[in-house]
Amino acid sequence: MSKDLLFTAALNKGQALLPEMHQLAQHWQPGITARELAQQALATGYLGRATEARIRDVVAVFSRRFLRGQPQPAAYLHELAQHLPVTGLFTEVCLLHTAAAHPELLVFLQEVYWPAHYAGRPSLPKEAAQEFLHQAQKLGRTGSDWSEGLTERTARRLTGTLTEFGLLGAPDRQGIRLLRPFQPHPETVVYLAYWLRELKLDVRALIAHPLWQVLGLRAGDVLPTLRRLALHNWLTVLTAGDLLRLEWHYSSPTALLHDLTQRSLHAVA
Repeated sequence: MSKDLLFTAALNKGQALLPEMHQLAQHWQPGITARELAQQALATGYLGRATEARIRDVVAVFSRRFLRGQPQPAAYLHELAQHLPVTGLFTEVCLLHTAAAHPELLVFLQEVYWPAHYAGRPSLPKEAAQEFLHQAQKLGRTGSDWSEGLTERTARRLTGTLTEFGLLGAPDRQGIRLLRPFQPHPETVVYLAYWLRELKLDVRALIAHPLWQVLGLRAGDVLPTLRRLALHNWLTVLTAGDLLRLEWHYSSPTALLHDLTQRSLHAVA
């Protein structure tokens, strides 16, 4: 998740894959392995008529993003996928964990995408992602020199992934992609706070975590945003001089998400 982690070309196996991730999250169960998940998908056909090799690739993408670490994000995506469609909160939670699993995507958001937004630029040029990866190789972020073909493919996957997540528009004839307006749902922001809490971070490390930048929150934005979230009774922010404390109103992200999904269902109804 840090800039010290090596970039990979893993996005070439799949970009956002939101419908597939939603299906796999619904069928995931605690303790199931990636191999068992792939066998189940092959046996039942719930991922459609894809080849066996493609299904195994898609499950490998799910595993990389949502089955690593403790707690496993798959548990929280399962709660969301059981109740919500492939939009809004589900999509944004997938974006967070996809960026966490792919350092090249996280750093592209930090160093290219959001600075362009902050500067008021309307679009990203065709060359933006490719130049970013060339610079990454010069800085040793890829661990080795990539061929020009691999660099070009990975650059397309970077911008294609952000397009599928709704942060960029489709390319025009010159390959330029419009920067789409993006404002994370309050529920996504509070989910991230609860998920970072599960990593046993102290309050200041939690507030300084790089994943806030995925949602467009700069360092000075996080604490004011959490204070606004406190109005929803999801948590409490306590400050006194240099002291800062967060009080959590739910025992776990699962308890939080159960409440959030019920609120969303009632809002739709």
